[in-house]
Amino acid sequence: MIKESGALLGLGLEYDSFSLSMKGSGGAKINASYTITGLTLHGLIFPGRHFVNLSYLNGPGKINEPPTPFMLVSGEKSYTITGTYANVIRLIYSSGWEPGWNYSYGWEQIKAYFQSVQGDRYITIRSPLIEGSYEFSNLIYWLSDYQLSLDTRLRYSLINGIGFSVGFYWTFL
Repeated sequence: MIKESGALLGLGLEYDSFSLSMKGSGGAKINASYTITGLTLHGLIFPGRHFVNLSYLNGPGKINEPPTPFMLVSGEKSYTITGTYANVIRLIYSSGWEPGWNYSYGWEQIKAYFQSVQGDRYITIRSPLIEGSYEFSNLIYWLSDYQLSLDTRLRYSLINGIGFSVGFYWTFL
C-alpha cells in the first residue's frame, strides 16, 4: 500500500527475550533472564515512511545467579527473594521504513521486580537502544495482502546488552 501523505496505524503482539545483570549487596551479581509478551501500537507516517512503535510488555523471569532463595538487603531491611518478573515500555523510531531490513533507535524503561514474602522490590532501568530488524512481507507476500507483518528484531541496549523480539502486526487504518 503506497500513500502520498497521511498515516497508517496498527496493533501487534510481541514476544521478547533479554537478560539483566545487576549489582547486589557486597558486590555480588544478580543475573536474570526474562521472556515477556505484550501489545504494541505502531504507526507509519507518510511522506518519508517514518515508523514509530510503542510497546508495553510484561512477563516472568528466571534468576540464574545466585540460586533462589537468597537475601536482598535494602537499607536496614532484608528480603528473601524467590523469583522475578518485569514490565517494559519501549519506544522505537525508524526513518525510511521499508519491508526487509530496517534500523531503528529508541528508548526503553525496564521495571524488574524481585518477589519476596516481605513484599516485592523493584529497580527501574532506562536506556537508549538501537535495533536491527527484518520485516518479512517482501518474502511472504500474502502478509501484505491482509495488511499483516511479521518482524524480528535484534536490539542493543546500553543497560541490558543484547535482546531479541518477534512481533506480529496488523495495520488497520
